[in-house]
Amino acid sequence: MATTGSAQSVTFNEPPSLSRRGPAKVEITDPSGRSPRMVRGFVHVRAGRKIRIKIVPQTPTPGCQPAKAEIKAAPSLRPEDGPRQIKEGLVEACQADYVARFTSSWPLPRRAEVCASVSEEGKEPCKILIVIAIWPSLLAVLMWVMTSVIVVMFSARFLDQVRTVAPVEALRQIASNLSFIYEAAAIGFGLTLLVHLVGVLAVWLGIMAGDGE
Repeated sequence: MATTGSAQSVTFNEPPSLSRRGPAKVEITDPSGRSPRMVRGFVHVRAGRKIRIKIVPQTPTPGCQPAKAEIKAAPSLRPEDGPRQIKEGLVEACQADYVARFTSSWPLPRRAEVCASVSEEGKEPCKILIVIAIWPSLLAVLMWVMTSVIVVMFSARFLDQVRTVAPVEALRQIASNLSFIYEAAAIGFGLTLLVHLVGVLAVWLGIMAGDGE
């Protein structure tokens, strides 16, 4: 490495530095072209949503072969289009569209990894790891919580009622008890918020499970 000018001006001699071997651009967008939310180094995506990843290599120096970009994703990111090579200026970029899948039975975010690499002939590829936080859909979280609440509260109320009345009458009384229904709904929505906060904490601490975990 040689310095020129002031101490803040730096030039790199051969072999190529990572800044020259790495991609010129990494794009992560949703179907509308906007960048998804990024927090704590994770790209956040809801289950069922699509993301597009594009890796653009550096423009080759005269006399050198162009670099090749590749994208490999975890199984929880289902490929919808690609990965495929597309023309981007003077180079061949790699682009892929994925749909986030949530396969866990627990309504907490899970980690998925995308490996983007740029390789030159005869040299080790430069790899970049993109970490995706896949969140369950809001409907899935709400259904999971409400089902749990209803099963627990309904069972307890039914077992209490059936001591004094017939089972059919116990069911009728529970179904017509509006205060019980409102109470179950309030607890369900409260637990939904709590589950979301636990997910945020898991992301913040970086303790999300990944594929196969």
